Amino acid sequence: MPSATSCGTASSAPEQRYDVAVIGGALSGAAAALLLLREHPTLRILIIEKSTAFTRRVGEATVEISAYFLGRVLGLTQYLNEAQLVKQGMRFWFANADTKTLADCSEFGGRYLSRVAAYQVDRSTLDQEILDRACAAGAELWRPASVSRVALNPGADQVLLVKWGDHTHEVRARWVLDASGVAALIARQEGWFQPNREHPTAAVWARWKHVKDWDGLDLARKYPDWASQCYGIRGTATNHLVGYGWWAWWIPLKGGDVSIGVVFDQRLVDWPEGGSLGQRLKDFLCEHPVGRELLADAHWIEGDVHWRRNLPYSSATYAGDGFALLGDAGAFMDPLYSPGMDWVSFTVSCAVELI
Repeated sequence: MPSATSCGTASSAPEQRYDVAVIGGALSGAAAALLLLREHPTLRILIIEKSTAFTRRVGEATVEISAYFLGRVLGLTQYLNEAQLVKQGMRFWFANADTKTLADCSEFGGRYLSRVAAYQVDRSTLDQEILDRACAAGAELWRPASVSRVALNPGADQVLLVKWGDHTHEVRARWVLDASGVAALIARQEGWFQPNREHPTAAVWARWKHVKDWDGLDLARKYPDWASQCYGIRGTATNHLVGYGWWAWWIPLKGGDVSIGVVFDQRLVDWPEGGSLGQRLKDFLCEHPVGRELLADAHWIEGDVHWRRNLPYSSATYAGDGFALLGDAGAFMDPLYSPGMDWVSFTVSCAVELI
């Protein structure tokens, strides 16, 4: 059986009753556990995480609200400055039939550096950092483990069926926090899950290597007038390519890889068929002059190309006596303007206050 950990130590007989059980050990779940234990260090909190290790995931760009939550509320400012990238706002790139090159595109973005800090984050390392801090504060971690069922009991213990190792355990907790992400375990189980069919978007994304440097000498020499128009840094902004019925994010990650994906309205854009998903994504992006220029020598990372239909959804209920839904387990609307971690900030803060 995988070990139960609390502050990194193994427990041969894990407790079966807790004050709080958290389904999911990534950002929202670990953050909630960390904040609860800072205020009430004697709470018995169990974090149930299905993965053996976090992988990269979408939700890589913060904005000022989520950056404040990560830095000032969770206390991660030094870590973010050392291990992630400082973000330089947002930039948008528009083209039409007469636009042939990068320099021909209409650019919307700041000329100078941003005044308020935000970050571009690799979620595999950020989520692990927060989970480590929650465990160091006293949370117990079962990993890998999965929850198959939650029985909600207002005014009493919530009961979770947890597959951990070769056995299924019945775990009781006064509060259960669903941080299961898009799996939305409780919302789907209780019939609260509501797809938003009026906003039928889909997304295709990947992480890339050998993407051209927005601020490098090669582009500056090729397009000197264009390069001189910005005194700040273009490359660590979230750059957005914009087309009819679609837009693309362009998010740099620590170490040089870049997260690039397309979000499109399924009523307006027919995603191309044939060939690998990575090649179709590159071909689509290269229809835009910016994509054509910056992806000329780039290649997607094999095994890190993804597709998701029907992005937006919500839950009819978000919290009650003994439970709360955190982050994507409760709702998701659209990646534009990077609202996901803002929603984590709000839902985690509200759940902690509720408990």
